[in-house]
Amino acid sequence: MSKRYICEACNGSSRSGVTHKCREKCTDCMFIPSCICTHVRIPWEACNRTFRSQACFDKHKTNKLKGKTVCTQKRNCAKCDGLLVPMRTHECFKSFCENWQKNRGYGHLCYVAPLVNKLLKSDKVLFVCYDFETTQDRRISDTATLHVPNLVCLQQFCPQCEKQADIDTDCARCGRRITRSGENPWATCYLICVNRDRGAKESSQSHIMREASMPNSCVRETSCSMDP
Repeated sequence: MSKRYICEACNGSSRSGVTHKCREKCTDCMFIPSCICTHVRIPWEACNRTFRSQACFDKHKTNKLKGKTVCTQKRNCAKCDGLLVPMRTHECFKSFCENWQKNRGYGHLCYVAPLVNKLLKSDKVLFVCYDFETTQDRRISDTATLHVPNLVCLQQFCPQCEKQADIDTDCARCGRRITRSGENPWATCYLICVNRDRGAKESSQSHIMREASMPNSCVRETSCSMDP
């Protein structure tokens, strides 16, 4: 496992006990069970945090995470009140984004990790981009219809032809680079990836698309290993 911390209360994992949150453990003093909230928060300058009660305050100075007290490990920035996370560089009014793997401003919306511009480890790779168009006139319940593929469009490229701008130009290595089919689209997509002829040699591919069905206009990309 890549996680450094396992919570004894919920058995959940996280990279650090300082950042872990669950209903069973107090987020202030990290004690099990969670402390009861009161109307008064008790501040403490040593770690720049506030606590739910006097009992919670006392526990944070004695409760330990990996041999060190919560007071010494879980601290807030005196300027922005942001949590100081171990092994990460703190920037005021920013939080760490798991997708970007860097600090981003509060309120940053991020749904997809940015592409990493680096070379592949092997040139035996085939990239297949495909898009299914579907009909939705087959009703399966009073409130739902079934997506039925009626067209598939595929584009593919390998390291040998990836810089060829004309998609209609066939590749000597990976063959035909664009396919459109309205006859049994899913089977066509699968057979193209698995059994496509490549000149005098037949290539084997793995990690083929595993989705049994896809929503309308859903574009996905998969990479397959390819023997020359």
